[in-house]
Amino acid sequence: MVDLNLTKTDPIEQFWQQVEDATAGMLGLEDNGLHFQPMSPHADRANAQIWFFAKKSSELVTSVGQGRRAQFIVIGPDHDFHASATGTLEQIHDPEVIDRYWSVITSAWFEGGKTNPNLIMLRLSLKDASIWASANNPVVFGWQIAKASLSSAEPDIGMKAEIRF
Repeated sequence: MVDLNLTKTDPIEQFWQQVEDATAGMLGLEDNGLHFQPMSPHADRANAQIWFFAKKSSELVTSVGQGRRAQFIVIGPDHDFHASATGTLEQIHDPEVIDRYWSVITSAWFEGGKTNPNLIMLRLSLKDASIWASANNPVVFGWQIAKASLSSAEPDIGMKAEIRF
């Protein structure tokens, strides 16, 4: 469950916690007309980067070329956190990064494992993000909806923050 106080005091920490807990998000290139696709994120907080395993033959990878502006959309596992992060997406072949993030789940997608010639890493170097965090407590939500319906005010069930990396 998202911590609204943390969103208010340290939105970057909240962002990283949620990305680390996410099993997937939607990754896509800006202004190229392709649909975003589900990808599993691997967070590198120290460098403000998110890594993804990909297939060289995929439409996303062939469109990236040597680097393009991209966006990653993530929804927290409790559906009380949403983020849209932007940055530069690049193809990187680095065996150390592959080893760092490799898992049994990843191996299911790449026959032959880490040496699969179609395997490439995508690195999203983050620039900024917008995050939205909301109260996931049904009592709080219900109270805010009831209160708003009796007045002209909107329900107060969360907050938005802008962050730069």
